[in-house]
Amino acid sequence: MQTQTMANNEEKQRLALRDTDLLNGPTEEQFDRLTRIARQLFNCQTAAISFIDDEQQWCKSSSGEPLPSIPGKDSLCSQTLLGKDIVQYSDIQHETQFKNHPILMYLPQLRFYASIPLRSASQHNIGTLSIIDNKPKTLTPDEIVALKDLAACVEQEIIKSTPQPADDAVKQQYSLRQIIDKAPLGIWLQNTDGRLLLVNQTFCQDLGISESTFTSVAHYSEIYPTEIATNCMSSDKAALEQSQPHISYEQIQFTDGKLHDLEIIKARLFDEEGNISGLIGISSDITERNRIEKMQNELISTVSHELRTPLAAIAGAVDLIRGGVLGEVSVPAQQMMEVAYNNSERLKKLLDNLLDMEKLSTGNLQLDYKQHKLIALIEQSISNNRTQGKKLEVDVRIKGKPKPILINLDAQRFQQIMNNLLSNATKFSPKGGQVNISINISSDVVRIEIEDSGPGIPTEFHNQIFKKFVQADATDTRQKGGTGLGLAISKGLITLMKGDIGFYSTEGQGTTFYIELPVLPTNKAHKKSATKALFQQQSATRLHVNC
Repeated sequence: MQTQTMANNEEKQRLALRDTDLLNGPTEEQFDRLTRIARQLFNCQTAAISFIDDEQQWCKSSSGEPLPSIPGKDSLCSQTLLGKDIVQYSDIQHETQFKNHPILMYLPQLRFYASIPLRSASQHNIGTLSIIDNKPKTLTPDEIVALKDLAACVEQEIIKSTPQPADDAVKQQYSLRQIIDKAPLGIWLQNTDGRLLLVNQTFCQDLGISESTFTSVAHYSEIYPTEIATNCMSSDKAALEQSQPHISYEQIQFTDGKLHDLEIIKARLFDEEGNISGLIGISSDITERNRIEKMQNELISTVSHELRTPLAAIAGAVDLIRGGVLGEVSVPAQQMMEVAYNNSERLKKLLDNLLDMEKLSTGNLQLDYKQHKLIALIEQSISNNRTQGKKLEVDVRIKGKPKPILINLDAQRFQQIMNNLLSNATKFSPKGGQVNISINISSDVVRIEIEDSGPGIPTEFHNQIFKKFVQADATDTRQKGGTGLGLAISKGLITLMKGDIGFYSTEGQGTTFYIELPVLPTNKAHKKSATKALFQQQSATRLHVNC
């Protein structure tokens, strides 16, 4: 009975697909536009709209790497058609059910796959909107909503393409606009000059500004206060220049009179000739998420402060005992005291990091700016890490003979950053390895690079490396030690110092972290054209991650 029901459903699906007449025509711009948006929005290798008729999967539109011709029974789309919701596989190569699946014969590098069924006017599943990549990934809840919204747009185009009376086409266009307007996110389209072409109802209602007002100005930033307008133009420029979606954050007053925190994602759009035609923008209200994070930080701060005093007393008592102040200690007891002392020091470091993180997130961390000789600070950092380097048999040295540089910063916090980067570099370098420190000056910044000879950072962790409690492998915490907060704190401290931190890494070939800080005017007189050329060469040939 179940087999007969499935057969009937498949027949209805085929008939519904044929009624659309989509298989008889060439590719159509309205579908190509949506696959281009999907590929840019989700930063994936390929986005495709596919239909399955009889025994074959037909690709109506695709953006990115072309898909091979795949029999219907072997395609993943056929599985999506059986349900009503998104089908998602974060890493097909590690899914047991795909160990001998024929899909890997057609797409041997396939890792990530997500698709959602597309319905005809008769509400039958006839195809899919799919996004695929050769790198593992998992869609966030907001991305799932965005994929559903795009699928709804594709369905409206399917209905519009289906032969029907002219008045029905008008109704379908109206329905498509309703879907965009009712989306729980702010959505807008703009050209490359910043003129808004479409703004959904949600965004207009939140800001209390009509769509006609938005679309009547030369650049939408004219509506905002000066600071927000400047940020808008800056994020537009960044989004148009980079291939990946650009993420920024703003505080904007809504009609309720309160300031709301917005996460804004902008991605490039392309015309039929492949030229950049504008941007799609999506804004999410993250006010509640930030409120919860603030509560968490406050809780961590309270607990950390309460633990510091008893922990200091315990560590002090243990240190007195292991130092023989209370008399001679037996060898077994001495060993236990060493274990207790080392673990109390680890706890102390964790509490210090938690308190630093809390101060950074609440803006309560104060810096003591003074002029310092940069080379002397770096040499002090090398000295601070010499014991660990000898223990791990890793050599740390400064490359070349950099010129004296004066810099204005908080020396203690700079040492904290350098100690963290050098500690990581030595921990992850092999026995007998080397950590090189390079120092270069461009016209207005000094760049310090710490290059290790370790295993490199997996690509899937590049966008997470500066987040709290994140390490490339959970086993690293146990094998290498650390709290998972060092890089997040370093990022916060560098930002406070008006600098930048990032890295480039090739898996299996090591990692180079860099920090950039503004130099004092006395340093700017030096000619640094060679260094500037070096920076440009690195930007063109290496993968950079700026956070």
